[in-house]
This record gives sequence, structure tokens and C-alpha cells, in this order.
Amino acid sequence: MITPLGALPYEISAGDRADPEVYDREGHLVGRGVLEPEVLRRLRTPLIEALVADGHVAVVEGEKDRFAWCGDASSFDRRLDRYRDGLTAACEELVVATGIASRAVEAMWGRRPAIWRFTRVFVMVPGDPDRVHRDGWYMLGAGAPDEHLNLWIPLTRADEGDGTLALAVGTHRMADQPAEVAVAHPMHSEVLVNTGNPPPAEVLAPLWRTTTFELGDAVAFRPDSVHSASANTGQNLRIAIGLHAQDARLPLSPRAGLTLDPGRDLIAVEWLTLAVLAVQPSTPWLARQAFLPRGIIGRLWTQQLDELTLSAFPVLERRGLIEPHEIQPQADEVNHRYFHATARGCSEVRQWLVGSGPVDDHLRAVRLLFAEWLGIGGSSLLTNQGGWLSGPGSW
Repeated sequence: MITPLGALPYEISAGDRADPEVYDREGHLVGRGVLEPEVLRRLRTPLIEALVADGHVAVVEGEKDRFAWCGDASSFDRRLDRYRDGLTAACEELVVATGIASRAVEAMWGRRPAIWRFTRVFVMVPGDPDRVHRDGWYMLGAGAPDEHLNLWIPLTRADEGDGTLALAVGTHRMADQPAEVAVAHPMHSEVLVNTGNPPPAEVLAPLWRTTTFELGDAVAFRPDSVHSASANTGQNLRIAIGLHAQDARLPLSPRAGLTLDPGRDLIAVEWLTLAVLAVQPSTPWLARQAFLPRGIIGRLWTQQLDELTLSAFPVLERRGLIEPHEIQPQADEVNHRYFHATARGCSEVRQWLVGSGPVDDHLRAVRLLFAEWLGIGGSSLLTNQGGWLSGPGSW
């Protein structure tokens, strides 16, 4: 069992902005009050109500942010599979889409983040042991560990002994176990340091630090810092969520998904979905056909994951770039939901289509073709040849 030897150093308070050099040097930062407690209470309320109804926890008299454990530890599903989807959706709506998470990360990290569509839920039942590890799989997209960040957000008040997050401070500068020890998970094809076995326990022992947490506090830390929940030796269930962010200047990893985070830049799939809707109204299902292998975008550029093309619609609608399009269905048709680009959406996608920046030749061809369809230039080398799924009206 790990034994933290002191408090996590380096903190900022709500309203402050950290010196980026501190985070880059130390690999972590504690943010006090950087999130809104009432938002986090709203986020956790359905989960707590369900856990109380199922007999797992009880409300502690005089405490609104701690919940006494009264369940069966041997059968309790620590993955919270029954409740996870609702909590994840609520986190996206209340914490990510509102910009709360990105503002907190930017204050602690000192750089603009892109929040991933990836919410982890962590619970520590009394008696649960620590779980020492370091992360690496996040970097399967672009960037190195210093360009990725974990944000740990407790949803319950936690004192030391309640299973608080602990970091082995400085381990982002330490290599894994010696080369003769087989790497358990070589997780990154370019950065093989700090992505396999963490250093030995005796090396980590003097480095462990933790702290107490009130609702609204958070910890930002590098994924290659060795970390763990400390053992829960108390009487309460500790609940936390984890978000992941990358430097917004990096290409967004396919693993990131498309969050409603208002601070991140749109990616090409989202811009091209907006371009489709600037040319003609469409449903998510119909617009998706443009990205299939025989669709106009899929043929000229590359096929995209269905999840990305369908997820683009709520993102674009939330940003005011598209809106529902009223259409009268035929008598024998289902009333599918159509969308069209708003005036602002048309203006912004026109700028993107003819904008500069690093673009591969295939994507450039698609951009030029849509620019021609929208009457803002184009190329005589790109003409609509007709045929199935080849142009407006038949993506």
C-alpha cells in the first residue's frame, strides 16, 4: 500500500492563472475552486439517488458532499455500468459544453485545450487498495505526454484516507523499469519512455503526495506521471470523474471523439458536414453518405467513422452554425429531422473552404469542389462528373 508523505505541492486558486513553466516542470497542478460546486452537485445527483435507492450509500447527516458506504463491497460494480451512460452524458452537457472544464484546464495548464469525448468514472469503496500506474495510450494520436493532460475531478469531499488521488511527484521525468524488464504495454510507437512499467515501488515510495479535496477542486497532471488512488481506509464512498485534454494546436486524435467543448477548433469532418448543409438541407443519415466510400467526400478524400460524422451535428447546432430545416414529408415518408447551415455557418464555412493552412491534396480537392458549388471560386480541374452519390441531391 502506498503511503503519501505530504501534501501535493503547487496550487492555484479560483480566478488565478498558473505559470505554464510550473506545470511543465512539475507535471501537475492542484486547482482550488476552479470548478463550480453546484454544477458538480447537479452532475452527481442522479447517480447518488440511484446508489441510495439501491442500498449502496446513505446520506451523512450534516454533510452534503460525503456519502456513507453501506453496500456489499464484494458484489458492487465499481465500473458503475448501470449508471455510467447517464453520468457521462450529464458531464458532457454540464461540464464540457458549458466551457467550465476547458476554462479550468487552461487556467492550470497555461495553454488552450481540446477536451476529449472521454469521461472516466472512478469510485473507491472503503477497503479498496491503491492502483499504481501511469498512462500512455492517450498518445496514440498526435503529440507527446507533455501535450496531453488528465483532469481529475472529485464529486465527493475527500480527506486523506478517503481514497484521494496520489501522485508520485516528478515521475514524468523518470524512465520505466530497466530495459531487461519486459514492458507490459508498449503504448506509443514514437514515445516509448514512460508508457510501460512504472519504476519500482522502492523508487516511488518517497515521492508519493496527496491532499484533501473540496467540491470544486481538481488536479491536472501529465498522463505519464505515476499516479494512483490512495487506499480508502474511511467509511465513505469516494467518487470522481476523469477527463482528458490535448493541446488544441495538435491535430485531434480519432480517439478523442467530437465533444461539445466550445473552446476547441472544429476539425475537417465537422467543416465538411457544415459545407454539405450549406449546399443543401440534409439529415444526419443522408449527410453521412457523402463520407462513405462511394460518396463525394469518401471518394475524393477518405472515409470517416460514422460516429464522427453523426456527432458533428450536435456540435454544429450548439455553436449556432446549423439549425433545423422545416420540410414537408411525403405521405408515405417518415418525418426525418433535416438541418441547414445558418447565415453564420455559411459565412464561416466559406472562409474555411478557401482558407490557408497545411492540407493534404485530397482534402484540398474536396474543399475546392465545395467552394465551386457555393460560388466562391474553385478549379476547372474539379468538375462534377455525375453518377451515384456524386454531387448535391445525391451525396
